[in-house]
Amino acid sequence: MPNVHPDTEDSTFCTSQKLNSTIYLVAFEPKASLQFVHHLLVFGCSKPGSVDPYWNCGETKNPCGESIPKIIYSWALNATPFHLPKNVAFKVGPKSQINYLVLQIHYTHNFHKNQTDISGLNLMYTKKYQNKLAGILALASEGLIPPRTITTLETLCQIKENKTIFPFAFRVHTHELGKLVSGYSTHKDGNGVDHWFLLGKKNPQEAQLFCPVVNRKPVTFGDKLMARCTMDSRHKGTYTIVGPGHDDEMCNFYIAYYVEKGTPLRMSYCISTRV
Repeated sequence: MPNVHPDTEDSTFCTSQKLNSTIYLVAFEPKASLQFVHHLLVFGCSKPGSVDPYWNCGETKNPCGESIPKIIYSWALNATPFHLPKNVAFKVGPKSQINYLVLQIHYTHNFHKNQTDISGLNLMYTKKYQNKLAGILALASEGLIPPRTITTLETLCQIKENKTIFPFAFRVHTHELGKLVSGYSTHKDGNGVDHWFLLGKKNPQEAQLFCPVVNRKPVTFGDKLMARCTMDSRHKGTYTIVGPGHDDEMCNFYIAYYVEKGTPLRMSYCISTRV
């Protein structure tokens, strides 16, 4: 970030970098602290939401303006660097649909008068062709969390593209109420019976880093992906909404995957209410 000054709670800023050559991103090294940054996201865009050095991209503003954002990386709670497996990479640049990288940072609190921030990340890349192209699919849930109870938020989506993806890592994200986030894939056999496979589960109050998936079974057309967040609101006397503020809640399960043929999924998000 180019010395931004968040002057209100839950400020969200974006900054962009044009890509003049085609490169393959192979690792992400965050340069941010939980003391200031609630979360950090990197999007791939055909065009950014603004040509300014940085801009306010909070609430429902699209970091990619009118183009469809592709999630490339996400970070929170002092997570450690993320290195992709051998021969796996995010292809970005003129020979892809991603012409810009947009960094989005959500700041928890307002800064003091003369305080600014340069949080960001280092990107490791190669220009050498990588034969397994990476993508991120974010499963997210909307809804209300009632007070004084333990409840779950769930998301379910189906792969509707004629592609096979190979999950290799997962990351979870909630706010204060989240106690456990788990993700699954399901495949229907020839008899119409659904078989469930655990992708991973984690306590979201720990460092929200990418972890290897438990089951690397390929996911293909017609298969389903599901995420569940267990929320504990027993200490709260009011409803909690799912939203971007640090006093709101979130239920996110990120799946990092690669394809061996063609391009990654067009779909980057799967958002649903309770299922």
